[in-house]
Amino acid sequence: MKVGELVEWREATGDIQQWLDALASKGLDGALDYLRQPHNWPAMVGIAEFHADGRQLLPVRAEYGVSANGTGASGIGINYPKQSPGDVPCCYAIADIAASVVSSLANGGDGSVPKIERAFLFWASEEKQKQEMVNGGLYGVDAEENTQARDPKRPTKGTVWGMGGHSLEVKNPPELGEWALPVAATVVTAGERLLLTMIETELMKLGVRHQFMDTDSIFMPNVTHEQYLSVVRKFDSLNLYDHDLIPHLVELQQPEENEDGTIQPPVINITVSAKNYCIYRLDDDDKPVIVKRTEHGYGQYRDPYKLEPSFRREEGTDWISEAWLYSLRKHVLKEDDVPEPPWLDMPAVSYFPVSSQHVMNAFTDFNAGKPMLDQVRPGNFYMGAHRDIGSRFADHASAMPNISMTTLKASRVRTGHGVSCTQRLSYRNTTRAFQKREDHSATIKPNLKAPMT
Repeated sequence: MKVGELVEWREATGDIQQWLDALASKGLDGALDYLRQPHNWPAMVGIAEFHADGRQLLPVRAEYGVSANGTGASGIGINYPKQSPGDVPCCYAIADIAASVVSSLANGGDGSVPKIERAFLFWASEEKQKQEMVNGGLYGVDAEENTQARDPKRPTKGTVWGMGGHSLEVKNPPELGEWALPVAATVVTAGERLLLTMIETELMKLGVRHQFMDTDSIFMPNVTHEQYLSVVRKFDSLNLYDHDLIPHLVELQQPEENEDGTIQPPVINITVSAKNYCIYRLDDDDKPVIVKRTEHGYGQYRDPYKLEPSFRREEGTDWISEAWLYSLRKHVLKEDDVPEPPWLDMPAVSYFPVSSQHVMNAFTDFNAGKPMLDQVRPGNFYMGAHRDIGSRFADHASAMPNISMTTLKASRVRTGHGVSCTQRLSYRNTTRAFQKREDHSATIKPNLKAPMT
């Protein structure tokens, strides 16, 4: 993709409406064939405004469920939004609307094409062009924003504009990076969602439901290698890379290929969320052997072996792998008498920097009346325990003399007043998410790195 310092655009409301209507009229197989041709993708380098009527399947940022502190848990989900009369039109990348059309056709609908109120297409100016490969692994530079250090007494002022034409004056607005082109980041991520929707549809034809998706990947459970190839080969027409180096646009991650081209035995996957999973196999004794595990959910905590020198870890392992193995054997495989790691009932603690007055305010009560050397001071790193709502956790301060008592104190960040914190999160409690999960056999995990043209 060519990215210029000057981006040109034009209003294309009628063209985009006609393009989407034509896509829906092709039917499911015709629409998939059409979208597998790279020369049809430039028509999706743009955005469109419309009023969602509850028939379009679109990514929506909203509060889903309830978080640990009782408030809504904000996130992005694929849903059918419906707007009220008088609402400001929603704005989506054209590829997101195309994905909605495919989903509608795949479920027996007519495509559910919305009435486009305004649409815009973008392209790089022929002047001052830069060359950039825009794909699922690089699009972050197109959304780069940097906050520069400024004099607080002379803040830079800027204006932020909303969808309805409303503006808001803000202080010290972030500055765009050298390669920043927000519309490119929008188009790339929407293109990835479209590709995932197309792969999901091909799986549905095989009678397979995916286990979960991430930004650029999809877990396909109970799919043979032949079925995998039958799906991914349909997307080879979109592969703009050297086919000798990258044979398929959809890359097989698990199980891996052997040097002779044969495929390793199938893997089993346990999933907590899209970024929190563990892939494993069972050995000859039916014990789990980890093939790949994520650190999502665990990486925020300190290594307990570094907190308690008397603990000895097994050679070649780490505490996160030990946590996964314990969770698999205890909560998934339901083994009896699973050996517990020595750190399981220690408080789960994290490093945090005291880098602002906002953080310092949390220690108003704690610092009161103490000499300077005993206070929490700015510019330092400290360890903080996590409050675990609803759990029962004994105070282990006496068992951990190497951990400062400040890690076992709690304060309200907004007021600095101390609070009772006898319910502190332990490393054992971090494994509770697995107690109601079931494992799923999964033979492959393709990974998308989708180029835009």
